[in-house]
Amino acid sequence: MKIRNVLIIYIVFVAMLLFKGLDKKRVYRDLNSEKNPLDMFTVAVLNDELNEISFEWLDERIDNAKYILAVECLEKTNFTANCATQKVEVKKIFKGKNIKKGEKIDVLTISCIFMKEEGFERSALNKSYINEFKIGKKYLLFLDEKIKNTNIYNTGECLLLPMFAYDDIKNKPCKATIEGELSVYYKDFSDNEFFIETEEGLRKMEEYKKKIISKYPYE
Repeated sequence: MKIRNVLIIYIVFVAMLLFKGLDKKRVYRDLNSEKNPLDMFTVAVLNDELNEISFEWLDERIDNAKYILAVECLEKTNFTANCATQKVEVKKIFKGKNIKKGEKIDVLTISCIFMKEEGFERSALNKSYINEFKIGKKYLLFLDEKIKNTNIYNTGECLLLPMFAYDDIKNKPCKATIEGELSVYYKDFSDNEFFIETEEGLRKMEEYKKKIISKYPYE
């Protein structure tokens, strides 16, 4: 019950940010033409309290995932309207119907984009505490559905994206650098896999990742 309450609060918070921007003039900016577009944004950081809750949420999401896939990243983040995707190639199918090995699919990795030019205090991304995929690297994904009439797969409503790199990645604690907010500038932590506030929180998440990866090995 606790995790559901937190998720509801999280969804309401995102909805409030979206509502705040409804009366702002939409500004088109071709982020795909930028050299390092993610460096323009801030991302939220997972604190210890939410980190503990995220494990319960991840267990539930993983158990109920319709698709469990090992994939290889093919392209950098592609920005479309108010969200972003990444193209991957399916390398191994642990679970899922109507999908084939070798198939190329798009995965929703950014669900909301808030632009400073539209009246927000700063440009921010809803990355759900997970970094983008790196081209050529392998990942374990737990996906919920394929969006109708598209080639895009998503995770449904989530606190933390259930996506894990098969490689071991060195993470550094994301100490909040923006006053009054649990957020950081993406460019300062662009090599992380997880955006988590403390060393202890990272240790627990990395242990959890190892447990999940061992259940769904790439080899």
